[in-house]
Amino acid sequence: MALLEIKDLKFTYAGAAEPSLSGISFSVYHGEAVLLCGPVGCGKSTLISCLLPGGNPRGTTDGTVSFSGHAVGYVSQSEQVSVTDRVFSELSFPLENLGLEPSTILRRVSELAAALGLEKLLDRRINTLSGGERRLVSLGAALITRPELLLLDEPTSQLDPVTAARFYDSLFRISRDNGIALFICEHRTEEVIALCDRVIMLKDGTVAQADSPRALSSVETDAQLRGFLPLSARIAARLGTKADLPLTVSEGRKFLGKILKSRGACCENTAFEPSKDSEPALEMRDICFAYGRREPDVLCGLDLTIHKGEALCLLGGNGSGKSTALSVAAGLRKAYSGKCRVFGKNISDYKNGSLWQNCVALVPQNVRTLFVRETVREELSGIDTVELMGLDLSHLYDRHPYDLSGGEAHLLAIALALAAKPRLLLLDEPTQGVDPLSKAMLADLLRRLKSDSLAILAVTHDADFAPLFADRCVFVSSGRAVADAPTREFFSVGDYYTTSAVKLSRGFVSGAVTEADLLSEVEK
Repeated sequence: MALLEIKDLKFTYAGAAEPSLSGISFSVYHGEAVLLCGPVGCGKSTLISCLLPGGNPRGTTDGTVSFSGHAVGYVSQSEQVSVTDRVFSELSFPLENLGLEPSTILRRVSELAAALGLEKLLDRRINTLSGGERRLVSLGAALITRPELLLLDEPTSQLDPVTAARFYDSLFRISRDNGIALFICEHRTEEVIALCDRVIMLKDGTVAQADSPRALSSVETDAQLRGFLPLSARIAARLGTKADLPLTVSEGRKFLGKILKSRGACCENTAFEPSKDSEPALEMRDICFAYGRREPDVLCGLDLTIHKGEALCLLGGNGSGKSTALSVAAGLRKAYSGKCRVFGKNISDYKNGSLWQNCVALVPQNVRTLFVRETVREELSGIDTVELMGLDLSHLYDRHPYDLSGGEAHLLAIALALAAKPRLLLLDEPTQGVDPLSKAMLADLLRRLKSDSLAILAVTHDADFAPLFADRCVFVSSGRAVADAPTREFFSVGDYYTTSAVKLSRGFVSGAVTEADLLSEVEK
């Protein structure tokens, strides 16, 4: 008997002419792990909302959703997880609502904290936790009621690669040990697809593919869907493999090793050369910042320089200071020591909002804070997104900005930022919730924009995205820039914060940093 059964589900947003979901049918069984993926706007987040008790967005629903269990847990893509102020009370709150005895609550919270490695955090305030710690607290709050089904909507979208891997290690261990079914909506599938029993791919509001992850070779011909396969599986499918696709790095290296063997270097490192007579777009020298006089430093002598026409990416673990550095560069935070200059002028000398007038634009992680209108049409009044970005967002015009998926909301926010015609564009996790095809289009847009002397500073956890447009990358650790190198060199020598192509090709081909690099070698 299925734990969750969906039959002919249809959903239409209020005021929309066409349904966002149509004819959706599938089942999820006890203890099964199902991965949900698909391009931006295909209906993934809408589907998750329809599966949540009382979670339907504004609109009309037809069809049936049947759940035979007693409890459903939910981990959202939102950064905001706290109902209370401390970790212990956050985990105990759902049990208090159930009316359990204090002794039972203490036992349940203590056991779960031990299973998730949260024991040392129980007395901590939630606003002092790193992004990875908050994600684990979110997971704990969802698991504490012992659900038979756990719904997760982009749970690792704000996590660095190492923390994301740890999150999924904890999730699947607890799921396996307790028989919890998982239904995971995810764009970053590299870490999770091999762990799942089935993959459901949505496209245009319908189920386009539903199969085991090793039997999805047919999606290689679909530009919108193939990016959800791991790089090793995409290459194998392209070479004609029909079944048992390699999904993990070790499987991919075994497959590719027979083809590549040892070929030496395939690409040379190139470095960005700024114009000799141009001043830097941004200079940060010995920047120190703390969120309070008694709080530890988040930035500890950070040095950064970015020139006109250059794209620079900041990478590093959660809590390393990347987003804080971006907020200092945007004038939202003031360093207590050090110098920050924007286009040769001290940032403190920009008065009356002049920093934001055709100078600096910031796209934050929580892009919904930028939206103030009732519809996307109103937000984009007078803005031609096709001319500006090469992306047509007209199909979203009648939607409320808060009803957009994470990826759609990010694309709207980037359009609003570019409409201000900035000379320095600051991006905080621009690919959060963005599907692989839109990610490639965004990278192409950023390459074109920097050629017009726009400087781009981006914070990202997406190592496969950075080399598609960045000239240089900086690794930030404990508030300092500990590595600074041209992009190809940066990723070629990385161990954990590196690209899928490097992981697959290391020892066979040096310098293969992107999918295009590796494909060119495979197809020789």
